[in-house]
Amino acid sequence: MVAGSRLIRCGDCEGISIRLPEWPRDDDEVFCPGCGESLGTIGQLRELLVAALSDEPDSFSDNDN
Repeated sequence: MVAGSRLIRCGDCEGISIRLPEWPRDDDEVFCPGCGESLGTIGQLRELLVAALSDEPDSFSDNDN
């Protein structure tokens, strides 16, 4: 799994979509629908997403609407 510029993509075909199991668990693998390459586990993907989101400013903190 390649992470960069807040984009997670397949290291083989450069695809940017993922295929998830119907009822994902942390140890289930995530696959590229373009080439079928494993992109890691749900847990690894979650860690990347949490890290990327924690770097974002909280744009909703001042929005009471």
